[in-house]
Amino acid sequence: MPFTEAQLTANLQSLLPSGAIGRVRRIQANDATYFTPIEAEHFAKCIEKVQRASGAARHLARQLLHERSIAPIDFIPASDGRPLWPTGIVGSLTHDRYCAAAAIATASEYRGIGIDVEPNTEINPDLARVILRDDEREPLRQAGLSLHQAFSIKEAVFKAAYPIDLVRIGFHDIHLEPHANIAHTSAGRELTWRTMRHPVILSTAWLANTNFA
Repeated sequence: MPFTEAQLTANLQSLLPSGAIGRVRRIQANDATYFTPIEAEHFAKCIEKVQRASGAARHLARQLLHERSIAPIDFIPASDGRPLWPTGIVGSLTHDRYCAAAAIATASEYRGIGIDVEPNTEINPDLARVILRDDEREPLRQAGLSLHQAFSIKEAVFKAAYPIDLVRIGFHDIHLEPHANIAHTSAGRELTWRTMRHPVILSTAWLANTNFA
């Protein structure tokens, strides 16, 4: 890939809110070795590429916790699949085929944070009816956002919102307002989001603690 991890990390950091930190790395052949023994047991039945990607994301998350002087933990998903974070921390993990990323923030500042990485490719336009509400199509087009970006933004919104309410929301349960970089969920949450498309699609979403309900 014609871009560096430092560039990707800088791009992610520029999309995160004040006080949050994030990091991106290319997925490498030995990244499954970053699992803790407990994580390795949990992911033992996963295919190799999933192990590498999950190991890379967890390695980044532990690096970020170390930067905040927080002891490393085993990142074992909850029964609903969401990663569990240390008390006082909110965070998000993501990966595509090539890159993994992690971001964290303090729970005193943010109720939830979500990130998503996607390849900078076009996706089948027939999926627009699945991803977009009818009232989103024209505003997103005017804002110059691709369908793949809309998909990515909604993934980030879900990751930020779900741990708050533990309510499953689909694509049509999220309404994007590109002129304000705001997303509304069917559970009544209003989140802020940001996205960029080059060199890969990166999207972030968060809910500040000032929005506590």
